[in-house]
Amino acid sequence: MDGQQEVSPAVKVTDQMMDHLRSTKMWTKFLSIMGFIGAGFIVLMGILITLAGNLFPQSQNAKIPAFVGIIYILFSIFYIIPSIYLFKYSSALNRFVNNKIDSEMESAFSYQKSFWKFLGIVCVAGIILSMVGIIAAIVIPLMLRH
Repeated sequence: MDGQQEVSPAVKVTDQMMDHLRSTKMWTKFLSIMGFIGAGFIVLMGILITLAGNLFPQSQNAKIPAFVGIIYILFSIFYIIPSIYLFKYSSALNRFVNNKIDSEMESAFSYQKSFWKFLGIVCVAGIILSMVGIIAAIVIPLMLRH
């Protein structure tokens, strides 16, 4: 075997399947563009927070540290990476729908796999960080009492 598995002698892509793929392509392209726009706003907010923390005179207690803006900019990565995968998925799907080239559908599936893998990793990381935060919120006050 050369790494290929045969589901049936030949998988037929029906017209209804192609219609569903066309519909999916439009929505994934839209959501990827919205992700890029969202990431752009996050970066812009990070820059504004960084500048505001340094430009506007505030009392020492109310001053926003510049690193908060940098953290915003770093968090934009969580919007950019899945948006890139969705955009590439949509583009490969578009090439498949228009040209009916099997390798384009393979590329689309690969980008979709990467998209879901990234979101899964972020979800697990978020759950772990939430659990650590809950434990810290319970333990730290108890430690400060004594």
